[in-house]
Amino acid sequence: MRPKRSYQDIESKSAAAGVAGGRADGSAEVHGTPERRQISRKMTEMTRLTHNSLKQALWQASALVALACLIALGVNYWRSDGIPVVGDWSAEARFADAPRDSLVIALDQAAQLFQQETALFVDARPQGQFAQGHIRGALSLPWQEVDRYFVETADRLGGAKTIITYCDGESCELSHELALFLKDMGFEDVRVLVNGWSVWRQAGLPTDGEMTP
Repeated sequence: MRPKRSYQDIESKSAAAGVAGGRADGSAEVHGTPERRQISRKMTEMTRLTHNSLKQALWQASALVALACLIALGVNYWRSDGIPVVGDWSAEARFADAPRDSLVIALDQAAQLFQQETALFVDARPQGQFAQGHIRGALSLPWQEVDRYFVETADRLGGAKTIITYCDGESCELSHELALFLKDMGFEDVRVLVNGWSVWRQAGLPTDGEMTP
């Protein structure tokens, strides 16, 4: 016959089993919760500090970039050869000398100087193109061979009051480069007739050497 157990016996055994087995009645969680909360708070604080550091670094980088841009704009403004902030792609701006004074001469002005015989027209194109056709009385001084032909043409250049360089095409830079070279060589009144050969022919002005079909 099995011995009769009382309620106190059952409760005592239950308590003993709970202590020995770590119990699942929440006592272990009570001891572990403060540690987990402390770790969670530390991680949250680290995340906040990292976020704030990144925000501060980005702000400082932006401020440095802005300051550098302001300094660059200031230096560029006070330089005599500074770069224009807003690009000007007009012919007057593209065909200019170092002080940014335009070298461009209008066709009607060039034609007037031609009639008055007070200007020397200088063809900057290769000699093969010059032989096919050029402004009447023009001097051939190919920019790509300027070192070779400059000495030969120096006397004629020196006798001109105004020198007008030209080539062919709106984007042709040969006449501009030649004009800058001549100014560097001491010739003061040097101008550029942009797209000179084409606009001269289209206006029906005098030409020499042009091949007829």
